[in-house]
Amino acid sequence: MNKSIFSNRRKKLLSLMTDGVALIPSATYKTKSHDTLFPFRQDSNFHYLTGYNEDGALLVLCNNHASLKSILFVTPNDPHTELWTGRRMSATDVQKLTGVDEVIPMTEMDGKLSEFLIGHKKLYIDLFCNANFFNKMVDQCRKLSPKRSKVGHRSPEQFIDLTPVIGKLRLFKDSSEIENIKLACEISNKAHKMAMAQAKPGMNESRLQALMEYIFKCEGAQGPAYGTIIAGGNNATTLHYENNDMLLVDGELVLIDAGCEYNFYASDITRTFPVNGKFTPVQRDLYQLVLDAQIKAIDNISCGLTLNQNHDFTARIMTEGLIELKLLEGSVDENMEEKKYKKYFPHGLGHWMGVDVHDNTPSENEKDEEIQFKEGMVFTVEPGIYIPLDDETTKEEFRGIGIRIEDDILITKDGKENLTQSTPKSIEDIENACRAEPE
Repeated sequence: MNKSIFSNRRKKLLSLMTDGVALIPSATYKTKSHDTLFPFRQDSNFHYLTGYNEDGALLVLCNNHASLKSILFVTPNDPHTELWTGRRMSATDVQKLTGVDEVIPMTEMDGKLSEFLIGHKKLYIDLFCNANFFNKMVDQCRKLSPKRSKVGHRSPEQFIDLTPVIGKLRLFKDSSEIENIKLACEISNKAHKMAMAQAKPGMNESRLQALMEYIFKCEGAQGPAYGTIIAGGNNATTLHYENNDMLLVDGELVLIDAGCEYNFYASDITRTFPVNGKFTPVQRDLYQLVLDAQIKAIDNISCGLTLNQNHDFTARIMTEGLIELKLLEGSVDENMEEKKYKKYFPHGLGHWMGVDVHDNTPSENEKDEEIQFKEGMVFTVEPGIYIPLDDETTKEEFRGIGIRIEDDILITKDGKENLTQSTPKSIEDIENACRAEPE
């Protein structure tokens, strides 16, 4: 992406800060075992504001009314380290990529950082970030405090959580972000179609996971945007099942919740289909209930609506269907008032999506009012029904079935766009996809 995109984001963030300095550290490598590491993935907020994809860096944004400034501390090049881990970008290249005002070696941070903190009343920082980094910044401010400093310069005395401030910006996607999300959705669509065509009784869940993640990589994605869920039969009644190590059974359903990350942007698709390619009558009834609710939930979306309002709208539809199938008793109003539908539909209808699959963006504004849908927002719609095998309060034919259907929705100027519409989800389309020859 063009460096002006990152510069504009930083300027917008600075405009939301008053008399303050913001500190945003890069991600660090995480130990997997002993002396081996997990693959590096940049901190989402840091990448959103810089586009820089190396560790050992710190972004500093200063707004003291007189001027706005952006500084990036980076780990300098070191031939010995680069022999083992690869070349790092030069300071010149970092500045070209990010468009920050100044790039400074991290070795100078302890001496230089105090210069940027002085004169600011507020320190904007992730209050729930790495404890060592947070404590180090507190010590920096303490040393600069007029009560402890002989110079008596003003230093930050108020700490403000930076995450929700950046979250306000990340709530609205620009054209480049939307394009990346769409590409992620296209790749994930191919993987889901391949899984439908390849799945068969006796196959291990792990094989479908490997197949889908292979397609993610082959198509240019970084990999999964989150832990891939391949849940056959009763496993699908565990919402975040990730063992993916059981055999798929003839006559059962398999729920796949999988999406790739493309250029740091997520996709998130869930589909449920029969392992043998053909729904049973009971499976059809439950599946059609979830599908009808999901379609109506998407149709209901418009500017001005909120996530919770659409959830309540959909929960009523689900409740009506559950009563019709005799899974719930009593009137719709009684069941809604007591939220009895939560026994089978226990989670929310959806979530914001972007740089993170569960984007760290607010659901309420400063007045504690729910944020309304507006152009540029992206979120999921994912109703589901889950009936565990050991639920003896339910008819036996319904037990051991978990169904979820999830699509990614973009609010547009003219309404909304389903970014994952091409992934089969009607009963007919799914059965056709299961019969299709693998590409």
